[in-house]
Amino acid sequence: MGSLMQFNNDTGKELFSRKAVTAFLVFLFFAFLLTNPGHSQEKGIEPEGSHDHGSEASLYPDGHGLKLSEISSESLLFDIPDQSTENESIFNADRTDLILLSMAAEKRGLHLGLDFRNELEWQRINLLAVYYLRQISRDWNMSQKRLREFYDHNLERYITPESVRIRHILVHESNIAYTVLLRLMSGEPFSSLAEDYSKDLSTALDDGYLGWFWKGQLPKYMEEKIFQLEPECFTGPLESSYGFHIIQCIEKRPALQLTYPEVSHEVYEDLIEYYVEEEIRSLDSIFVLPGSIDK
Repeated sequence: MGSLMQFNNDTGKELFSRKAVTAFLVFLFFAFLLTNPGHSQEKGIEPEGSHDHGSEASLYPDGHGLKLSEISSESLLFDIPDQSTENESIFNADRTDLILLSMAAEKRGLHLGLDFRNELEWQRINLLAVYYLRQISRDWNMSQKRLREFYDHNLERYITPESVRIRHILVHESNIAYTVLLRLMSGEPFSSLAEDYSKDLSTALDDGYLGWFWKGQLPKYMEEKIFQLEPECFTGPLESSYGFHIIQCIEKRPALQLTYPEVSHEVYEDLIEYYVEEEIRSLDSIFVLPGSIDK
């Protein structure tokens, strides 16, 4: 149901917010790394006892493939793995096709168009940004000690919120909703009433099942009542733009602090994002963006 699935988007209305830009840069950076086969996150995390600071080895320990400075622009642009004799002609054919298509585009003058030039400029900016991150990442401390330290200082990031599994019966009239509620209270099965009454056709034949919801996912006026329910208890009618809901709690899970081993990959990514955010913050005080007003 759309009314139950809505999220709080108040903080996400600005599409090109600083957070969104940072996330995009981190995405580009990871995409850059992933263009070289064999570089998993496990390989990017240093084993216990390794050095803490400096050098590319903090992202690529010795013996684990290319260092960042050895990644070529060709691997980013074409994403071509190491070629064996058997498949070399295939990849060469791919490149030939691209060259032929680009030659045809130039013959038509597509490279002179404003749209092309604008996109080319953005591609240049993206590539420069990733190359810059590649260079400064040599000084990032990605040791196990630093990762665990980051986890310990950001425990709130790694909590599974309190959640509830629910099902519902949706009707369009309040008097019918109260009739359904009374029949539930008299002991009639929820599943049969959902099949007979619910106007939510996507769940009516599935016992009204809606699934798991974390705190913060449901509309507040519903969340307050739903999270007060114990398993097998129900509440309602709760009105929404879709009608009147009778909601039953099936199962509840308390908030849970996840351990470092459970979220080590997420910690790794979050620490990289932290370094990117810090770098952008420092650059923001140095450079003036084109078109901005210098106060």
